[in-house]
Amino acid sequence: MKIQHEETINSSENYTGAIQPIGIMFFSDEMIYPLKISTLSAPSWGTEVLIYAFSDERVTFPEATEEYNSIITPDQLKEYPILQGLIDETFTLTKLRKNFSAEEMDEDLTLLPVPKYIALSNIIDLSSPIGQFILVTGIFIFLLKTKKRNF
Repeated sequence: MKIQHEETINSSENYTGAIQPIGIMFFSDEMIYPLKISTLSAPSWGTEVLIYAFSDERVTFPEATEEYNSIITPDQLKEYPILQGLIDETFTLTKLRKNFSAEEMDEDLTLLPVPKYIALSNIIDLSSPIGQFILVTGIFIFLLKTKKRNF
């Protein structure tokens, strides 16, 4: 693999064809994807990043499209001997994808856990009259249904 610099003199020096994915392993307190280093070989229009994350829970990063997530057991990895040597316990596999422009690739990606619950304030603006009306209506319907169950 050759990293293409912006000042390439002869375009025939550029690599064409398929390349094998690169696996990078390092220790960190956070799940990091080293995106910034990819700017060295990214075309000016950007590149697509595809991440398979093995972790205790689902993860994401801003504007990522989640294509897959599932709990995986070691028994399910029998067909993949490379992974068997790395993973010996149950984990969550999350597949994420996003297209980045060259300008967006100025920082590494930090993968964050997906919240298990969505806060109501993230969906409804509770400071607006409409948001307050929806909240009061929801509480009223909840109380009616709870009261019906008690009878």
